[in-house]
Amino acid sequence: MVTCRLGISFAAMKLTQHNNNPAPIHFDAALDVYRYLHQTRSYGIQYWRKTIERSLPNTTPDAWSHETYIPNHNPSTIPMNLTYAFVDADWAGNSATRKSISGIAVMFAGAVVAYKTINQNYIAISSTESELYALAETGKMMLYIRSILDDLDVKQSPTSIIYEDNQGCIHITEARKPTKRTRHIDIRNFVILDWIERDLMEVKKIPIADNASDTLTKALPRITFHRHNDTLMGRRDPIITQKDTINPNDHNGSGTIAITE
Repeated sequence: MVTCRLGISFAAMKLTQHNNNPAPIHFDAALDVYRYLHQTRSYGIQYWRKTIERSLPNTTPDAWSHETYIPNHNPSTIPMNLTYAFVDADWAGNSATRKSISGIAVMFAGAVVAYKTINQNYIAISSTESELYALAETGKMMLYIRSILDDLDVKQSPTSIIYEDNQGCIHITEARKPTKRTRHIDIRNFVILDWIERDLMEVKKIPIADNASDTLTKALPRITFHRHNDTLMGRRDPIITQKDTINPNDHNGSGTIAITE
């Protein structure tokens, strides 16, 4: 789960909560996780390059994949060498403590480079509050990844985009200040507003059904789970830039077209 199998993040987090007092149902659930890992043992995180490399295997989309989702339906939105992220929070998702669950996925080169499924530290009294907490955590992770890429001379001067599906949370970021209903929220969670003001990152709306980080916060129907998991693991066509073109001669015969510059 920690290295490359983010698809079991939510299941592993829920199972570890019962380590001290497991029941037969938890043992059965653990076996289901092992069955999934066994049947998908060839899976891994697959990154993309702009030029085709004949010595490397091309990505083959999963059989459960639907049409490729491109945020804002604009292929020129994000270059492959820039970071973007999906974030989601399942409000009061922990039935025992009523704490919310955050799911964060930072993407680079067509696949995830950092991800996290965590219980939030305190109880949120609204979905907007839980989403804002997750957004602040995403911003911290994004800055960390950006700093590493800058050290590697992969400059991240343009704004990094965070895709969020909660309208109330987006209103707060657009207003650039807390509202009357959010005065009780810890001020640390509003640091994201400063990062947005400094053009380090930008929050954009994404349809709930297309938020790939949803798979990190809750159990999903089979097809939805595979679609989101394929997006995060690079098993679907990545976002491309206007300079990138699709070369029909580079079709690998498996439904995937290599991206060339």
